[in-house]
Amino acid sequence: MNKNIINSLLALSIASIFPLSVLADDQNKTDDGYHDYKKGWNLYFDTKKITSEESQEELKKEPLSKKIELDILQKILDENRKQTKIQEKILSLLEDELDPKPKEVVVNGKKCIANSSADCFVYPMIAEAKGVPVMAEFLKDPYDLKKAGEYLRWQASLFTHAINIGNGLEFAYAQWGEKVYPIGAQTPAYSSLDGAYEAKILPQAEKELILSKKDTLSFSIFIGKNFNMDIFSAKSIMDVIAEYGQMDIEIIYFDQKSKDVFEGAISSVYDIKKLKYWNLVKKQVDPKKFDAFNIFTSPSFVAKIKGKDKNEAQTILNGKIDTTSFRSRTISFMELKKLIDYSTFSESKAWQNDTAKQYVNDYYKSTQNADIKGIRK
Repeated sequence: MNKNIINSLLALSIASIFPLSVLADDQNKTDDGYHDYKKGWNLYFDTKKITSEESQEELKKEPLSKKIELDILQKILDENRKQTKIQEKILSLLEDELDPKPKEVVVNGKKCIANSSADCFVYPMIAEAKGVPVMAEFLKDPYDLKKAGEYLRWQASLFTHAINIGNGLEFAYAQWGEKVYPIGAQTPAYSSLDGAYEAKILPQAEKELILSKKDTLSFSIFIGKNFNMDIFSAKSIMDVIAEYGQMDIEIIYFDQKSKDVFEGAISSVYDIKKLKYWNLVKKQVDPKKFDAFNIFTSPSFVAKIKGKDKNEAQTILNGKIDTTSFRSRTISFMELKKLIDYSTFSESKAWQNDTAKQYVNDYYKSTQNADIKGIRK
């Protein structure tokens, strides 16, 4: 590259950092000609003069190398202006999306701030909608039936695409099951149609899953902050204990009075010595634990996990519950804490338990009056 061109480019870089007046003053020490209109910095940076007819005539008199220099500088200047416009546009878009300012609009002939009230309603155009032109046009004027029709045509394509995505997912699940989709999703294929699967077979499988975690999972039942509800819930609590009492379950009373009232209510209904697993349930009066576990009412059911690094606890139910809600909420807690591996605990395997076996035998007995031989777990 011509040495003069290189020098000119360096001069432009310096000019972007220091004021021109400073540079001009510095140049005056050696050459006063830089203040001349037809020479020096004014010639390079005054674009009005560069593009004027008079300046063009002057340029014709300059050496060829000088014209090349000026052409390069002009291109650089044009590119800088172009980039500045782009940056200003980007800034405007960012401000609109990340820090939107209220906009003044005209609604029903009156000026107002958009969406400042119900009378100044303007549908907010989110970025996602702007990215789909047919949607954006419809949302700008949803009462235009032609635009609405075009949007419906596009929406039909969208839904057709979504339906086929669903078809692909269903076929993939049918092909590989829990190997690719281990989340315990219920499908019609495993339903018994009469509701027995949901009511008996799957609940039994879930119960067995909960019981299999008895070395890790335990429960605390808090009694004593709501006497009437405690007594009203006594039978359902006994049902839970009868189902899951082989696990580590404790009852924590707020005070001695709440213990006497609750156990007195149970004794008035049951022969407490004959209640299944009742003798295995730990019982204690400890009001401090109510604060430790943030118990605000009773009965409250807390699920606890014995971990390698730390123990965890979570209130999962309050009030009068039944074994179904207890089982369901415990399963949800186990899912949250990743205690369930759905690649091994699946709907298909739920049909392998004894409840399913009995159901199949009963089904053929009632519908075909036949006993099915050879069914095994």
